[in-house]
Amino acid sequence: MMHWIYSAIVGIIIGSIARFLLPGADTMGIFKTMLVGIVGAFVGTAIAHATGQIQKDAKAGWMWSVLGAIVVLIVMRILF
Repeated sequence: MMHWIYSAIVGIIIGSIARFLLPGADTMGIFKTMLVGIVGAFVGTAIAHATGQIQKDAKAGWMWSVLGAIVVLIVMRILF
């Protein structure tokens, strides 16, 4: 149970940082911001693995997670 709470809190933080760093108006609530942060962490880990920046079984850090969340926000802006 604590894992879900931790993931939600970290997702909100990562999503908020990504929204702050990416200029433009994003009209989304805290739930969508949390989802952007959580999905961004997975995307950031995939990017880090693909570029060889981290080992195969390692998780990405905050920098890669925020980068992944920015990618997710850009894709969301293009699609929606």
